[in-house]
Amino acid sequence: MLIVDAKIKINNKEIDEKIYVNLEKIKVSSAVDALDIAKVSFFDPNGELQENSDFDIGKDISIAIGFDKYIDVFIGEVTRVDYIFSRKKTTTVQLICYDKLSKLGKMVHSRPFVKMKDSDIAKKMASEAGLQSSVDVTDKKHDYIFQNNESNLSFLRRRANRLGYELAIEDKKMIFKKARFKDKKPSVDLSMYETMIEFKAKIDAADIPEEVIVSSWDYVKKEGVEEIVKAGDEPKVGSAKTMGTKEVKDKMKNKAKFYRLDIPNLQNGEAKILAKAKLTDSSMDFMKASGSCEGEPEIKSGRVINISNLGKKLDGEYYILSCEQIYTSSSYRTFFEVISNGMHSSSDSSSSSSEEC
Repeated sequence: MLIVDAKIKINNKEIDEKIYVNLEKIKVSSAVDALDIAKVSFFDPNGELQENSDFDIGKDISIAIGFDKYIDVFIGEVTRVDYIFSRKKTTTVQLICYDKLSKLGKMVHSRPFVKMKDSDIAKKMASEAGLQSSVDVTDKKHDYIFQNNESNLSFLRRRANRLGYELAIEDKKMIFKKARFKDKKPSVDLSMYETMIEFKAKIDAADIPEEVIVSSWDYVKKEGVEEIVKAGDEPKVGSAKTMGTKEVKDKMKNKAKFYRLDIPNLQNGEAKILAKAKLTDSSMDFMKASGSCEGEPEIKSGRVINISNLGKKLDGEYYILSCEQIYTSSSYRTFFEVISNGMHSSSDSSSSSSEEC
């Protein structure tokens, strides 16, 4: 039986062995489009941790969990310290920590960006926050973009959503890249009744559009702009065989259309990127699932996992929307939410097999 262990470093130095003895709980929450948050609780019966300078705000902190090797589940900084007293329970000290992406949200700005690409702006903002960056280069050089009384974090999230990009921290770098719905190899393979404890999935046709139409006005060419993307134009998640948009269109006789009419001064290329990003985002509502498994530090938001032993329709690869790592001295569990915009078996093959029966 493998023994799981945790390693905590503050300012790149591992905490004292005596402090590990009083470790109560580690909870790391990670989600696409949200900051990673870690909560680390220690028993402090004698008040010694109150006086420990390692437990001050502003300290860098990293948390790794593993069996035969340690894998980072959180890298960030201590932003809050809670001291909890109770007559019924031992006094505890809790560290509340946010990832380094939080540095982008420290203040708001009102400023223009002239003749710059979104990727150039992302690099500039990362540099201003003292972060290294890994950025996918965008094509369009904008004549003018204005950041209107908003934080760099809010601004970049908004631009990322328009492009179908992800904004995250990975390996101590700010990531501004195309969403990776299909990896060369899933980060983890899970199997129901073996490594997985619970899995709940639903297929929902309520908000799946047949097409997305983006209309705008090009002030330079002084002409209207309209781009239409239809079901099937969206990238698929992992190994999905039958796209949800097609299923809804064929079986629900779906005529739903989604319009974006409030985006001024778009050119044809930009309008198509925006329309495709919206169709992709909407298509992800087709299949949603939540589950839990024995602790697995490789499960992280924004990655793809493979799940088996669920049946032909559900077996396959999923995009991790959010996850929680919960570690105590006696247990380690991982909870996750995943999505897919398709089914992992062909609807035609399933219908033909039922006819043969």
